[in-house]
Amino acid sequence: MQRVEFEAQQEVTRAEAEAKSLELQKEQVTDQLIELRRIEVLQTAMEKWNGVMPSVVTSGGPIPILNVLGGR
Repeated sequence: MQRVEFEAQQEVTRAEAEAKSLELQKEQVTDQLIELRRIEVLQTAMEKWNGVMPSVVTSGGPIPILNVLGGR
């Protein structure tokens, strides 16, 4: 019986620690950090692009328009 109680308490402690960790991470997210991550994603995409627009559209949907100026 004590083992079950101990394991239950461990689970509660783990959950509390995870909640505290998530709360601390949430406090560190700022508008500037989000903008930095957006820029990093755009930069990675530009580094991977070979400069050639696709010549075949297989989805049947509209051709995407790239925002090459980086504005919103």
